[in-house]
Amino acid sequence: MLARESDYNSYCYFVAGTVGHMATELVIGHYALNGDAADALLATCEACGRGLQKTNIVKDFAEDLGRGMSYLPEEWLREVSFSPLSLADAPAAWKRKVLDDVMAELRLATTYVLALPYGAVGYRMASLMCLLPAYQTILLAAREHDRLFTPRHHVKISRVTLAHCMQEAKSMVADNGAVAAYSQKIAEAVSAAFQDRRPGGKAPEAAKE
Repeated sequence: MLARESDYNSYCYFVAGTVGHMATELVIGHYALNGDAADALLATCEACGRGLQKTNIVKDFAEDLGRGMSYLPEEWLREVSFSPLSLADAPAAWKRKVLDDVMAELRLATTYVLALPYGAVGYRMASLMCLLPAYQTILLAAREHDRLFTPRHHVKISRVTLAHCMQEAKSMVADNGAVAAYSQKIAEAVSAAFQDRRPGGKAPEAAKE
């Protein structure tokens, strides 16, 4: 078990953030980027990998427990008397803390996509196809937060949602305004899911896709 939040961030950096950094170095070299464009990408590239890894940690929490593993930091789990480790649930505020941490990384990943030149169409599309399913996974977790860290913990987006992500990625690959708006919409929907008190944690109709 990782002891501290800093260990959690370091772990996610080493297993995924390094990949984001390497890919960015290759993109900068391939497209001969320099100055502000290169600096903006390097400043946020590691968050892309960390965000995807943290998304997977939330998604696979119950499965990882079955293998005797937990990647959430001990200092966080101690706040709720380690109840998630026995899938005995946790307060909604603590669940939101876990998801908000992922959302912070995904917002930086969005900034990364916004900094990519429009000419890098293939790489922008690949980046969006990492970012959008991650956003949808966290949104699903928020909307069904009553199931998180319980025996019903199951966070996996459907094939239909994944196909929708592909359509959205194609439509906004050359539209930074649409990418920014999508990110904001997801953030608002995640927040609304925790504010809603109806059974199932479903977000209000206005916040749905």
